[in-house]
Amino acid sequence: MLPDFCLHKIATIQPPSDDLGSDSIGWHWDSKRIFTSKSTYSRLVQHPGDFRRSIKEDVSLATLLLRWQAPQEGLIKINTDAAVARSDRLTTIGGVFRDHTGKWIFGFYWKIGVSTVLIAELWVIHNALRQAWDRGLCKINLESDCLDTVRILNGQSTSLLGNGLVATILNLLRYDWTVSINHINRVCNGVADRLATLSKANGIDDLQFLEPLAEVLRLM
Repeated sequence: MLPDFCLHKIATIQPPSDDLGSDSIGWHWDSKRIFTSKSTYSRLVQHPGDFRRSIKEDVSLATLLLRWQAPQEGLIKINTDAAVARSDRLTTIGGVFRDHTGKWIFGFYWKIGVSTVLIAELWVIHNALRQAWDRGLCKINLESDCLDTVRILNGQSTSLLGNGLVATILNLLRYDWTVSINHINRVCNGVADRLATLSKANGIDDLQFLEPLAEVLRLM
């Protein structure tokens, strides 16, 4: 049995991801193709830039151990996210519905045109709630990694006071159902984050699906 510190170290190793960029060499063999401490040091001295690029930003153990949490039995958890391109402000949104076992119920991604991040985050919540209501799902736990949006919809911020979209969402929340809207760390929102970027990557304006796409399976 490995000691706890070893298990924690292994748990914090992030899996391969296209989002992290290409791998870079951190150590190398010597002239006889043998890995040694000396060969590693020689590589570091000769190519310090490669080594620095191979080390990612330091992230705390607590953050790396964060994971998506299933809702209580009887609840449906919806995770939403939005992506706004820096170049043209083209905005895509995505969301996923899962039950208390983590089973995929429904997912979507759409292009919504040009927008700001805050408005886009509100649009995806609006669309997700409409989908939930239309499907007869009446006990919802919705999560977003946009704190400003969560504060607005929970009455904790006066930002966008009088905005029509905010008013429409608040009216949805008054329907005869149970909905909570909570903030989560972005680390726990990987599936929705990935879905939000797929529409632009695939050149598709909108897509809804009952089974998880291959692009998000490793994040579940």
